[in-house]
Amino acid sequence: EDCVGLLFDIVTVPKNVTITSAHLRFRAEEDGNGTSILKIYAEDVDDASGFTYNDEDVSHRTRTSAYEIWSMPTFNNGHYYNTPDLKDVIQEVVNRSGWSSGNDMTIITVPNSGNNDRDAYSRERSPSSAPELVINYTTGSGNENKFIVEIGSYSNGNVDEVISAQTFAVSFDNSGNQTEELESAVFDASALPVDLIYFYAEKQDKTAVLNW
Repeated sequence: EDCVGLLFDIVTVPKNVTITSAHLRFRAEEDGNGTSILKIYAEDVDDASGFTYNDEDVSHRTRTSAYEIWSMPTFNNGHYYNTPDLKDVIQEVVNRSGWSSGNDMTIITVPNSGNNDRDAYSRERSPSSAPELVINYTTGSGNENKFIVEIGSYSNGNVDEVISAQTFAVSFDNSGNQTEELESAVFDASALPVDLIYFYAEKQDKTAVLNW
């Protein structure tokens, strides 16, 4: 029935990383059932401020345009429950020009429909059962670590922006003669925790020698 704010201090997620998944995790303080559907936003600021006792302090904070709907399950006292994926909500905040790793972040839940409460522990109520914000991310964006490479050529740095990956093939006949040539291919290193410096492919007989 209420607009609820959750403040998470020192969120160590770098600016402009790609959020692969995120969710809130609650521990139920009481049993609860019936229809209860929430909209979950983040506060659309670079560095969230602490809560005050001023009227409408939470409800009047600027929210992200992205949000997720949570049709809350039945709560059983002491059990843990996760929200749906909040990656788009978190992505909007870490993409802000003033976001920096270590800033504070506020998540805001707003009633959408239903009128049945769910009670979960707060940090003040039980530090060991406090709500958790779980964020997974990769340092590669959709395109920044994709390389276009060619057989017998050398790729050093992000030589081209890759709009969409393409598939090519090399095949040989029974005599070992090449029947189709691999002219170019896309190498995707966006999931690696390092930056790709170079990628080199060279055909040797019926095989390809890859160096990176």
